[in-house]
Amino acid sequence: MRMGGWGRLWVVITALYGVVVAFVAYDGRPTFEQLQYNWVRDGSDTIAEAISRTEKAELSGIMLREKWFAAKTDAEAITTLEKIATSPTENQKLFSSEVAKVNEKHRQIMSQFGADQGKHVLLSLAWWLGPSLVLLVLGWSAGWIRRGFREKSV
Repeated sequence: MRMGGWGRLWVVITALYGVVVAFVAYDGRPTFEQLQYNWVRDGSDTIAEAISRTEKAELSGIMLREKWFAAKTDAEAITTLEKIATSPTENQKLFSSEVAKVNEKHRQIMSQFGADQGKHVLLSLAWWLGPSLVLLVLGWSAGWIRRGFREKSV
């Protein structure tokens, strides 16, 4: 099969668009570190809300993370959140049940991590393939219409 100028142009545009889609897909992919960070953020926000309600003082999750979890990695902070849910101290009993709900939610999110990565790859492929095929069909249709208006040599 011989490819004309328009076909070559389609290949180049599709390849360049593929590079852009690959870059955006890689940059926006779900990562394990991001999931851990979200877990710690949700847990500290929950603790801060419970303390703010009880103590009638304004405490944000960011302030709590800076004071309580600043020296810890996200994995260590998650271990601390798990400990608060399973064996809380007297002060931690105030928010341990809410932290347990956050932990359960994020354990479920973590268990779906591989499937979410697969969905992300498939969605990225669809974002590349869909517009590429639409462009191909539009180009082929435009050429077909243009050929129909040519004068036929007798």
